[in-house]
Amino acid sequence: MSKIAVKGIIDEDFVNYKLPCMTIMFPKCSFKCGKDLCQNSELAKMENISVSIEGLVSRYLNNPITKAICFQGLEPFDSPEVFNLIQRFRDETEDPIVIYTGYTREEAWENGWIDRLEQYHNIVVKYGRYVPGGKPHFDEVLGVNLASNNQYAVEERCRQ
Repeated sequence: MSKIAVKGIIDEDFVNYKLPCMTIMFPKCSFKCGKDLCQNSELAKMENISVSIEGLVSRYLNNPITKAICFQGLEPFDSPEVFNLIQRFRDETEDPIVIYTGYTREEAWENGWIDRLEQYHNIVVKYGRYVPGGKPHFDEVLGVNLASNNQYAVEERCRQ
């Protein structure tokens, strides 16, 4: 059984997306925003938890409340296992997968992540680092308020 390290799991999250979601918090970050600006500094100090990918998928599928999966910080794209987890969820469900990243969309293109995401349906990515003093705004794609005006979400389109 394949395992993955996470910082935490919220089985029923009503804050990060317009649909109730299971939120999985990833354990790695390059601190590209700067450690002094990290919105997740408390999360960074927490111990990692080892969980089975099959257990996460089963936990999600057996919850009648959740309708989406949300990956967030520290930084999902700094954990290469994120793509294994996306594939495993896609083996079972086409429910939305939402990825909160501090990377810009341009950085995601440069790193090849968007190319990898384009093989899947129903993937939403929130792009942009937190900017202190930035103006919060409502994001139509996510259906929630984001912390600074440089942040925005895109539904990445499947090539198929």
